[in-house]
Parts: sequence; C-alpha cells; structure tokens
Amino acid sequence: MQAIANALRGQESENSQEAFRVLDIILRQHAAKQGCLLVRQSFFHNDPRNFTDVGGGVLGCRGFHSSFRTTQSGLSLNIDVSTTMIIQPGPVVDFLIANQNVKDPFSIDWAKAKRVLKNLRIKTSPSNTEGKITGLSDKPCKEQLFSLKQKSKDDDGEAHTLEVTVYDYFVNYRHIELRYSADLPCINVGKPKRPTYFPIELCTLVSLQRYTKALSTFQRSSLVEKSRQKPQERMRVLSDALKLNNYDAEPMLRSCGISINNNFTQVEGRVLPAPRKLVDPTKIERWAVVNFSARCDIRGLVRDLIKCGDMKGIHIDAPFDVFEENAQNRRAPPIVRVEKMFEQIQSKLPGAPQFLLCLLPERKNSDLY
Repeated sequence: MQAIANALRGQESENSQEAFRVLDIILRQHAAKQGCLLVRQSFFHNDPRNFTDVGGGVLGCRGFHSSFRTTQSGLSLNIDVSTTMIIQPGPVVDFLIANQNVKDPFSIDWAKAKRVLKNLRIKTSPSNTEGKITGLSDKPCKEQLFSLKQKSKDDDGEAHTLEVTVYDYFVNYRHIELRYSADLPCINVGKPKRPTYFPIELCTLVSLQRYTKALSTFQRSSLVEKSRQKPQERMRVLSDALKLNNYDAEPMLRSCGISINNNFTQVEGRVLPAPRKLVDPTKIERWAVVNFSARCDIRGLVRDLIKCGDMKGIHIDAPFDVFEENAQNRRAPPIVRVEKMFEQIQSKLPGAPQFLLCLLPERKNSDLY
C-alpha cells in the first residue's frame, strides 16, 4: 500500500505498478467466486437479462470492466460496461439450428456442426453431469454400437459384455424417452479411443461459453444496435453492478484498507452550445453521386445536402454527375458491382473527386458496404 500511496503523490515505480496488478487480481478473484466469465479485466454474470441475441446461435453478453487507477481525487475504481460474445446456452440442437439457419435437426450439416461444437461444455440429463464435447459419432444413434458390461461373469471372472446401440441403451435400459435422436449423430464426451456417447437431445450447452469466431456483417450490425445505451441507463447499469459485486465484502480488499463508495465521482462541467458555423469551412467543388440501384429522391437529397452545408458555412457546388448502376450488374457479387462502378466513374470523371456520395440499396447490413 505504500507503493500505491507514493503513486498517488506522483511517484510512479515498478512496485506501484505491481501493487495495482495485485489489486486487479483481487477483483478478478472476487468475480470468479461469483461464477463470472472472466475476459481480462472484464467480468460477465450468468444473468439472461444481460444477454441479447445477435443471430446465428450467438448472444451478446453485457458485463463490465473494472480496474484501479490513480486520479487527482485519489485511488479510484475505473468501471465501465463491456460486451463479449457467447454461445447460446440450452439444447445443443437448438444452437445448431440457429447457427446454420436451418428449419429442423435433419437439415443440419454435421461436418460443420462437429467443428463448431468441439471443446464446448455440455450438461447431460437426467444425471446433470458436465463434460466437454470431443466429437460426434460416425453413425446415427440407432446404429452406433458400444460394449455394455453385464453383471454376469465368465469362468475367468471377467464381466460379460453385450453390444447394444446407444439408442437401445437409453430407451430400453435407462427408460428415457427419445423423440428425435434416433437418426442423428451422438455427442461424444469421452476420448477418441474410449468414446462416451449421449443422444443429442439429452445434451444442453452450458452458459457463459465465449464465441471467438469473427462475426458476420449482420451480427455486428445487430450487436451495435442492441448494445446502444443512453447515459442514464449506462449509469444505472454500472450502479447495479457495483451493488451486485459488493466489493466491500471482499476480505482481501478490506485487509488492504480499501473500501469502495457506491456513488460516482462528481466533477464540475459545462454544456457547450452546438456550433452554428464552422471556423474555417472547406469548399466542395469536385464531387459526384454514385447510386447502387437505391430507390430514393436523388435530386432532393443533393438539394438538402447543399442546403445543410450552406447553414454551416460550407459551399458545395452541384455534383459533377449522378452515376447510375447498370441494371445488368445488380445481381452480380458485391465486389464485382463495386469494381464495375469504379470503371464507369474513372472513365467519365475529369479528375480525382473530393468525395463520392454512395447510395446503397439496403438500409442495414449491405454487402456492398
């Protein structure tokens, strides 16, 4: 704590940096004890109210980032909202249907499913035991055989074994009703040479498992839209996070003599009026409109743009031209459409434009963008 006290006086050192790392580790340990998902200094609680569906079996999970910092007012806890991506918890089949955007389990691409499921944690019913997926069975549940040990023994004292299918074992020996697993692969939670198979409908994905693959354009757009928060809502979320984590009950922090106020630090500020005119506005003389088959009033749009610029002191000349997309290119791949348009622009423009105003046909999630 002496190193932190020195840091607060402006005397930073390796010892003070080490001390802050220790405090941050205490925060991580405190979150781990509450069952949080830890991503560096960000913590995510297993609360469905914090989940938002972004499509493809992926959820945005809202949590918070927290770490200690030195500020002018002393030692402060820096806390802010944070978001990570997690696998949709629940039945494995429901996740695969959403992930592959298919209608039913019988339309699933099982080669893709095997790759996406590998190393995910599941719980199996009715025993409620947890395991890690190592693969899928080569055959459907009603055909996949395994050796079932019998109570009877042979002359050498070895238990007899009986070859049964996974489906027969669970239906006839465990008396568990299976509605749709018979024709689907089994989940393997054992080792490659010693597999342990379960019918897929008895398997449920555990919550708070990170999704680390790249998001699609649609998923990114959905995440941005659904993660947007107004300042007051953001403050409420952070205040609730502080109360929920109850840092003052952490014995390690108490032993360091640290207590955390549940209220935000108050600072004085001013609200500045929006500028009416720009100090040194530029002049737009060379520009053009590029229309990728968007249905809109282009003349009205240009007129409004010139009017808005004039209100801010920006003089905007009329556009050199409006380049309309060739109707034959509308069904071409996005890259081809853009390249064809550039060829058209370069053949007609006298020189490099200051900017091009591109109009896209879709309001959201446009592949052209």
